[in-house]
Amino acid sequence: MNRERESGKRPNEAKEISVRLSHLLRHCSVGAIVRDSDALMVVPDIRRWYKPGDDPMARQIRYVDQVRSALGIDQALCTPPVARKLDNGRMVGWIPVRRFPLWMRCLQCGLLHRAPWRDRPDDSDIRCPGREGQGCGGRLEQVPWVLVHECGYLADVPWHDLAHPASVRDPSQRQCKRDWKTPYLKFAERDRRRISCTRCGASGGLPQQYHLARNTWQQPWIHEPPADPPEEPAWWLLEINDVRVHATVTPTALVIPPESRIGRGTIVDRLYGSSRNQRRIRTAKTQLARSNAVNRIAGDYGCHPDEIDAALRAIKCGYPLYGQTITEGELLVSEYRALTEEIPNLMEDEDFVTEHHTDDWKNHVDSLDAGLVKQIGSTVSRLVSVRKLKEIMVLKGFRRMVGNKYLTPPDISGKSGWLPALELYGEGIFFTTAVP
Repeated sequence: MNRERESGKRPNEAKEISVRLSHLLRHCSVGAIVRDSDALMVVPDIRRWYKPGDDPMARQIRYVDQVRSALGIDQALCTPPVARKLDNGRMVGWIPVRRFPLWMRCLQCGLLHRAPWRDRPDDSDIRCPGREGQGCGGRLEQVPWVLVHECGYLADVPWHDLAHPASVRDPSQRQCKRDWKTPYLKFAERDRRRISCTRCGASGGLPQQYHLARNTWQQPWIHEPPADPPEEPAWWLLEINDVRVHATVTPTALVIPPESRIGRGTIVDRLYGSSRNQRRIRTAKTQLARSNAVNRIAGDYGCHPDEIDAALRAIKCGYPLYGQTITEGELLVSEYRALTEEIPNLMEDEDFVTEHHTDDWKNHVDSLDAGLVKQIGSTVSRLVSVRKLKEIMVLKGFRRMVGNKYLTPPDISGKSGWLPALELYGEGIFFTTAVP
């Protein structure tokens, strides 16, 4: 991740934050508030995860149609971008994050400041200037509260309105106007968490719920109201570490035969993974142009043109599943079958490799003397060594206010043609038991 400062610095001069890819799909994913050593940031949606001209489909995970079908996913699955440094020193592939919440409080005097890091050359140690420049010098830290809506929205707490509850109820009472440049609001945590205005003396507390205008921005990085605002205007005021602020939905599934057995580097595999070459053949306007395209691709692949035609026919027929659909329940049954039944002619480069040791185990148990160890060992009916296993983890979206049914997609709008996903590899032991 790349923490973009709001001080005019270019992104490559901003602070870099290292995040594990598995975390990026969980507690550091879209819409999450991430804690760095000296700041809190929010992760934007996947539309901002790559620069213009960067094609996420270049990171597409292939041969996971069974997984997509079982999980009810129509979009392609692509791995997140990974930062790398070019020869000229520039960093590419990073994911931008921005500081949020925008408000900071002084730990000494309690004054609230809105985005005091702006227009500063160094934002690592921001101090409180005090009211009207009286020189407090206290250390500032971001406020630990945000507003959350069950439709997935996230917003800053309207501190001015909380300090002036009468003006919110009756607009005619608005005598004290908002000022985001000069600190005038004070937070008193000792006094039952009350917000007071040092200009007019008004004060108010922190409510459990707050009613914002229906056209409030839906996310901190989206500077426009939602196209379809929620019917319920009530937002919840929560601490940032509350589990209700953000919870991801990341289903997983195993890659099993036949997709785990597809040979990498075959002609059909290479053509299946090259939409460009498929398009060259498909868009040929004449038979001669098509033959020339097939011959050129065959020359690049080092094969006969007939092999290209055969690969094209397989792809057209729905390679590699050939139109087969599968539900999540059916995939679980298929996973169990793949683990319990021996797969003939397994190769080490496949994505699902098992070794069955059931007979050896039973022979070993039979050789034991009667006793508790033999009794326990005899309950194992199957023993399988899983030498290689690939699991796909998909970020389908996130929820706020855990328990509600509204799922916010990773691109917020739900129009993206891809979802972030990871290939997780492992190994282990699988066994079944039969109680005598």
